[in-house]
Amino acid sequence: MGCTALYIGTGATVVLALAATILLITVGVSSTAAPGFFRNHIVLMPLAFVLLAPVGVISWRALRPLGLSREAIKATHALIMCAAATVAVVGVTHMYLAHEAIKDVEEPKFGQYHWESAHSWMGVVAVSLFVGNALGALLIFYNPMVDKGTRAAFLPVHVFSGIVAVLLTLFTVPMGIMSYAWRGTLEDSTIHPIPGGVTAALQYKASALLLIALLVAMLLVFFSSKPGWASATKREKL
Repeated sequence: MGCTALYIGTGATVVLALAATILLITVGVSSTAAPGFFRNHIVLMPLAFVLLAPVGVISWRALRPLGLSREAIKATHALIMCAAATVAVVGVTHMYLAHEAIKDVEEPKFGQYHWESAHSWMGVVAVSLFVGNALGALLIFYNPMVDKGTRAAFLPVHVFSGIVAVLLTLFTVPMGIMSYAWRGTLEDSTIHPIPGGVTAALQYKASALLLIALLVAMLLVFFSSKPGWASATKREKL
């Protein structure tokens, strides 16, 4: 039962992550007027946090039944999560540059041109935690000067921080959809519907449902498998 659930959860995570990422990128590109920093942001962030991060975070649990060595699984996990962190930093930087480019327009309207929404504030926290956790793992687990005891003590902290960071990023994505789609609707006589009309609106709603299903699939992977840091024996192998 456990292995079956693990396989189902793993397969569902990969399929849903791919589907949600493709849908978000497709509607994001089609609903923006022209290429630029803003479009780059809405393409790169789903790639980082809807595709790479979910696949990376389950890799420790999902790859073990395949018979891969611990070092191979560790390297795969590190590669995917570092790729996600890199893409995310580039995506956030592009959003910053996008706001810089239109600050003369946004500041008179909103009083500011950076950190305008709850999405941006939560996004900064999520990205900072994600990137910091990835850098911390590289410094601890791949540093020959760090002893096994320190690595073992840091591992549960790394796992907990990683799970929190991934969950925060998944929550931040639909907040970005809401911020982009309906910013300004609470202002008098101001309407900012989703560019692309009803079709784009339905695509965004479908992507939000896919994110919920993705979260359930990821939880199934964790529920049906044991943590790699549960025993002292495994800790000694770090």
